[in-house]
Amino acid sequence: MFLCCRGPPGLTPCDFFLWGYMKDKVYVPPMPTTLQALQERITAAVTDIDGNMLLNVWMELDYR
Repeated sequence: MFLCCRGPPGLTPCDFFLWGYMKDKVYVPPMPTTLQALQERITAAVTDIDGNMLLNVWMELDYR
């Protein structure tokens, strides 16, 4: 009997949400040209994540 994995072991839907969200917020043109500008974008993206957004992600988890 084979078990079917839905993704890499150890990754959760929250991992996919976080990285997808961060990529959408950080890597938008024009791209940052300095390390400081990149750090500022990352900080701004993390700061924008609020409790309601996390609650929505939690509610969308599919427990199978």
